[in-house]
Amino acid sequence: GHPGGKNHKVSQNTRKMMQSTVFTVLAIAAVAFGHPGGLECGTDATTRLKLGATVMSGPVIDGSVSDDGLDVSFKLGHDGEPSVVTVTVDKTVASAMFFAARISGGGTLAVTKGNPFLLETANCTSQIYTNITSIHGVYTFAAHGATPMSVVAVGYSATGPKGISLVSAKAEPPAPPSCTCINKPTCPPGHGAVESGNCGGHGQYTYYCCQ
Repeated sequence: GHPGGKNHKVSQNTRKMMQSTVFTVLAIAAVAFGHPGGLECGTDATTRLKLGATVMSGPVIDGSVSDDGLDVSFKLGHDGEPSVVTVTVDKTVASAMFFAARISGGGTLAVTKGNPFLLETANCTSQIYTNITSIHGVYTFAAHGATPMSVVAVGYSATGPKGISLVSAKAEPPAPPSCTCINKPTCPPGHGAVESGNCGGHGQYTYYCCQ
């Protein structure tokens, strides 16, 4: 055999043990520090992103937009377009925190371009999370296949008490388009549809906009 075969085999075994130990430590760290990347996907019935569940060794409680500075909105898309979820973190109120968002009642979530700090939960199409704590700002992502029955819940936590807070948003119907081709749009009260140029492949139709 190879003159260093025994030592080489020991070295390989040691390396595997070290790698296993590192992975175990990372897994423990994710749980111990409450990183949302360690939150399992679950189902609508088993998810822990709901009031009364236990996360980070504490209860999931109602969040306060005014006190905590985190809010969420959820607007359905027009004619098969993706719905839009917006999470706003007010830097004047909120401290640095993680958050995880999950859709229930139908639909999937997907990270869109321009959100380098959002990740999709592994092997999960219904949950995403932030991978850093300094998340002040506005974060938008897509919801595909959402219905009027869909709900997006956002769980979040800063360094402090055990457990997490939760805010949620029901799917809102899309706002009527402000401009349409051919047919006049339905405008808000006090606004009327006026001609605003031509549209269509050859400009053969009239473009109307609410003003």
